Amino acid sequence: MAAFDIKKLLQSVVTHGASDLHLVSRTEPQIRLDGVLKPVNLPTLTGDDIEEMCYSLITEKQKQQFEEYDELDFALLLPGIGRFRANY
Repeated sequence: MAAFDIKKLLQSVVTHGASDLHLVSRTEPQIRLDGVLKPVNLPTLTGDDIEEMCYSLITEKQKQQFEEYDELDFALLLPGIGRFRANY
């Protein structure tokens, strides 16, 4: 199981007024505040952590598309939190 809850990370983006959340393997999550990337005080992510978080948000069809093209753009609506655009 991933050490992180992607929905809580996205809530943190909204709470801090950040414009982006960056998830990169072997680094800690980062948010973009006023055009500058700032690390979130959380442990480093693995590729498996990122994959598990992203796969928890997408449909089976989207998973197949990602596995075929090695890229996926999608929108996500989290009621009470906000609407997000993602590139994986």
